[in-house]
Amino acid sequence: MIIMKNKKFNIVALTLLAGSMLFTSCNSDDATDDSTRVVNNGAATVSGVTPGIQVNTPSEVNEGGYDREITYKVTLATPQAIDTYVTVSLLPGGTATKGVDYTFDPVVYIPAFASFGTAKVNILKDAIVEPMETFTLKLGSEFDANIKLPDSKLIFNITDKGNYSFTFDWGLTIPGFGLTLCDIDYDVDIFLVNSAGANVIGNDGATIDCPEVVTVPANLKDGVYTFMANFYDDGGLASAGVTPAFNIPITVNYSRANSSFAGTFVQDAADAINSDFGNVAGYNTQMKYLATLTVANGVFTISKNGTTVASGRYATTSAISNIGNLNKVRNTNRVPFFN
Repeated sequence: MIIMKNKKFNIVALTLLAGSMLFTSCNSDDATDDSTRVVNNGAATVSGVTPGIQVNTPSEVNEGGYDREITYKVTLATPQAIDTYVTVSLLPGGTATKGVDYTFDPVVYIPAFASFGTAKVNILKDAIVEPMETFTLKLGSEFDANIKLPDSKLIFNITDKGNYSFTFDWGLTIPGFGLTLCDIDYDVDIFLVNSAGANVIGNDGATIDCPEVVTVPANLKDGVYTFMANFYDDGGLASAGVTPAFNIPITVNYSRANSSFAGTFVQDAADAINSDFGNVAGYNTQMKYLATLTVANGVFTISKNGTTVASGRYATTSAISNIGNLNKVRNTNRVPFFN
């Protein structure tokens, strides 16, 4: 009798347990918006992590001769108790080619209990200078579970702007003579130094040329740089005793490859030298200030003594070279100022 009662109790207990499982099965996640564990009410937003990346507004990204990695994120209003996946799809109509000009992550993954997830877009370099190319990514799909995004698109305009070119010109006409400073062996060298005093353009501005042409790479890394001039050789101008003495300000022309960004400025008068400078002891070991170049979050700003001359968007990262070992080759064929 006791055994029969225990068996009957076990059968009843099993029946009750099975019923309990049936009644509580709706508490397990069914990967739909109706799951009782979903508490975010469908609220989510998209934002750029990489500076300059916009949502539903075109974002200009410069290819600049090297691969660029762009990061963005999808943020939940309330973290979820389950993993969330946001579909990323390519919309038709762009001129850029997937796999050639760009790649992208096909989903944004947001781990359980996390407030956001990130994904990447890669802009791919090539050796061809091209006009602007476009593509658009749509974030979210009607089939995505446990999340509802408002209309969210990442619209990319890929530009292919190259390096900056700076031309430094001091070729004034010598008063009373039919010669310019470029006609005599008057030699000015240009350097672009970082905050540590290292030259970042190698020998590019330390040649025998008049004017000097300097290339600043489009991938110069963030920092504050200074254009400096060294009056390497005055060609006998100071000892010639030209009177009255005249100032020698340097005129700077700047432009960017495959871009309309260009202009001209003149060295501030307070920083310029005059024709007697060659009489100063050790004049050719001194460095004179020309301008400041500030790079911050891909924006390059040219200024003189705190006054902005121009500003434009570039790219980032670079190699640094040392100011030493310039290996200058002197010009032996220039016209001497006095025979």
